[in-house]
Amino acid sequence: MNYSYKMFEKEITNGNHVSYHFAYEYFDTLSPPNSKLYNYEKQLKENVTNHFDLVGFQNALTTPNTTVKGDAHFHVGIYKKMIDDNVKKFFHLKSNFLMVYFTKKVSNATKPSPYKCGYTHEVLRTLKNPFESEGLKLLELFEKETCHPIFASNFNVDGNPEDDELNFEITPFYSTENYFSLKKKILDNFDVRKEILDLYDKKFINYKPTDFHFHFKIKFSKKDPVVKFYRTFPPPTNPYFFA
Repeated sequence: MNYSYKMFEKEITNGNHVSYHFAYEYFDTLSPPNSKLYNYEKQLKENVTNHFDLVGFQNALTTPNTTVKGDAHFHVGIYKKMIDDNVKKFFHLKSNFLMVYFTKKVSNATKPSPYKCGYTHEVLRTLKNPFESEGLKLLELFEKETCHPIFASNFNVDGNPEDDELNFEITPFYSTENYFSLKKKILDNFDVRKEILDLYDKKFINYKPTDFHFHFKIKFSKKDPVVKFYRTFPPPTNPYFFA
């Protein structure tokens, strides 16, 4: 396979959203032409990798599938390198704050276009997002379980924040106990399908932090909150565990 690992995303509230994220060191070599990844990798290689060095970032590709229609999206996150002014200039990102990651449509990778990006709670307090209070309540609720809390929202082509949604991503401390603590709080505070979340319990029997990455995401919008669960596979290692 061309990608280094795959991450599974599953909604555990009332929707049927499922998607897969494919991670890359950078978009250089291509999958076989009959792969659903090939055309997207080819676009990113020609439009991005051939002109800009993405080594040192966390790079990923999310393809359309049965529940996600439309264009594929790519993601660039901080790892060994930061998203500095050179990155923002190349990808036409107009926001003037520290970004944890950004997401754009593959077809608009290097064009001026809307984007989503992740940021800290300090940045959230400056954006006047209508769901700020809900987000900060979650920051407090999950404080003990969360290693790196990340907020994310949409921005227009000029870099102005949209007010349509706010995501809170719980990047946790990795342990069986922490998973079940997160699970209990999510069941107590959100209308999630317990029978779906219960299916993941067995993966945390004898779980070790190096086994796989997992996290939760909670999205606020004008509709009911949406909660999703993420985990990585294969290989059976945690790509986010660097200790």
